[in-house]
Amino acid sequence: MLFMHGRPLVHTSHNPIQSAQCIRDDVHFASVNDDREWIYNRPWTYWPRDPDDNIALMYKCAKRILTLLGYNAELQLNPTNKNPKDENVISGFCCAQFYVTKERIQRYTYEQWLSLFHANFEPYCTTPRENEQLGNGIQWFGGTFEHIWHVILGLYPVDAPAPKHNTTTHRCQWFRPSCKGSPCSS
Repeated sequence: MLFMHGRPLVHTSHNPIQSAQCIRDDVHFASVNDDREWIYNRPWTYWPRDPDDNIALMYKCAKRILTLLGYNAELQLNPTNKNPKDENVISGFCCAQFYVTKERIQRYTYEQWLSLFHANFEPYCTTPRENEQLGNGIQWFGGTFEHIWHVILGLYPVDAPAPKHNTTTHRCQWFRPSCKGSPCSS
């Protein structure tokens, strides 16, 4: 399955559909965006904080989503037990354009996906205050998903290692280089 934005070429310099057709058979999750779309060390405090407890709203929403999927969300989001906890960072490919297999989606139960579906239709992700001036039009569920798909479906850490050429962190590990349309053609 390929998840794409309505204007996919805004986030990539190549054809994401052709690229997806070049993904290796043993890969279950891959961004179809290029390296220029890497979010590097973005603190959760990049987003507004809840004035009631001074924790970033996006951090709180990510915690809720990961908990619904059965994770120890606090440990996943704050693996080094940093204080304040929302000073941790998130790193990963931007913008929720990715390829994912059925097997990776089925890693979670129907009930877990259903709980996320229902939570998405609630008026807020964490607190009613996020709909006040704090939100500035941010869609908290959607924005949070966009920043943690690499955790949910990629099974990567929240602060994923930056892609480096000729290492296992580089995106070219996902593609067959000999495939016409591969962003990593040899």
